Amino acid sequence: CTARATVIGFSSRIASKTREEHMFLPSEHDNLTDAIQLQIVSSLRVTPAYVLLVSHREAQETLAVSGGTCFLDASTNDTHVVQIVQHPGKALCSQLILGARGLGSAVVTIQDIGLSPRVSTSSLVRVANVDWIQILSEEHISIMEGTTKDFQISAGTQDGQVFRGSQYKYMGIEVHLGDEILDHVNPSESLDGPKFSVKAAKTGTTSLYVSTKQRSGQRVLSQVINVEVYKPLRIHPEYIYLTPGASFVLSVKGGPKIGVSIEYTSLNVGTLEVQSATGKLSAKTVGNSTVRAAVLANGGTVICEAFGRVEVGIPVAMALSTQSDRLCIGCSMPIYPSVPKGDPFSFYETCQSYTWMIADQKVVTFQSARSWQNG
Repeated sequence: CTARATVIGFSSRIASKTREEHMFLPSEHDNLTDAIQLQIVSSLRVTPAYVLLVSHREAQETLAVSGGTCFLDASTNDTHVVQIVQHPGKALCSQLILGARGLGSAVVTIQDIGLSPRVSTSSLVRVANVDWIQILSEEHISIMEGTTKDFQISAGTQDGQVFRGSQYKYMGIEVHLGDEILDHVNPSESLDGPKFSVKAAKTGTTSLYVSTKQRSGQRVLSQVINVEVYKPLRIHPEYIYLTPGASFVLSVKGGPKIGVSIEYTSLNVGTLEVQSATGKLSAKTVGNSTVRAAVLANGGTVICEAFGRVEVGIPVAMALSTQSDRLCIGCSMPIYPSVPKGDPFSFYETCQSYTWMIADQKVVTFQSARSWQNG
C-alpha cells in the first residue's frame, strides 16, 4: 500500500472567553506532501512449535513457515542435537527441514531479516529414543479368512510424548507373526507410517506383535495381540421347509468362537418365531421368512452375520422313502415318510403318530423305529 502525508496549512489557536477556534491559512506554497510504499505482511509463524524426532541418523522433520517476508534466516542453538538440512530460501521460503544429530533438546530460531526491526519465531526440537511402542487394538480380535486387517501403531517416550506419523519410517519397525495363519501384506517394504496390514490366510488362532530398535541396538517390543481367523459364517441349513406348528433348531457353521455370542432373529415374526439364544424355530402360519444369525462381541458389537430362508407351508402330497426297493429275507431296512419340499423335520412335532398299513404281512412285517434300533 501507499502511505501519503500532506500539510494543507498552519493553524493558530485563538482563545476567547467562550470557545477555541482553529484558523487554517490555505496557500499553495504552504502545501507539503510526501509518500512511501509499504508491504503489509502477516505475523511470522512456524508450525509445529514443538518437534519430536527419532534418534536416527536419517530422521528428518519439516517445519512450515508462514507470514513475514521471504528473507528468512534459520539457526539452532545446539548443532549437536539438530541440524538445519534445508534453509528457507527465496524459491521455497515456506518450509524448513531439520535433521536429528543426537539426543537432547534444541531451539530452532527463524528471523525475518526483510523487516525492520527484525522479527523472529522459534520451535523447540527434541531428539529422543523410542521407549515404548504399541498396537492400537484390543487384546483379542477375530478376522474372517481371506480378508485383510489394518493395524495402527503408536510409539513414544517415557514421559508420554508421542511421535508424529512422519517419524515411523525411521524406526525400523518389524512385524512378528506367530505362524502361517496370517500373512504380512508387503513384507519387503519398510513401514513408512504408523500402520501395517495382515491377511488372514487360513483358519486358526495365532498372535502378532511389532518391535523397533533404539540407536543403541536395544529392541523395544509391543504388546501381543491374539488373533482368531474364522471361516465365513453360515446358517445351517440355509433353507428349510416347515409345516405350521413344526419346530426346528438352527445351527451355524464358521464364524468366530472366542468371546462371542450368537443372536437369532426372524424378519417375519408373523410367520415364524425364533428363540434368540438357541435358534429354535417355531412355524406359525403359511408364508416365508428370513432368519438372521449375528455373532456379537462382549460389548454387543456385531462381528459378522448370516441369513437363511424358511418357508412355511402345507404339503399337498407325501411319499415313503426307502433305501432300496429290494429287501433280503431276514434283513431290516428303515422307511420313513417324506414330503416333496422338505424332510421328516419339516413336520416334526405336528404328527405325533402314524398309521402304517402293509398289504401282505406274510411277506414283510413292521417294527417301530425304537425296537428296530435296539435290534
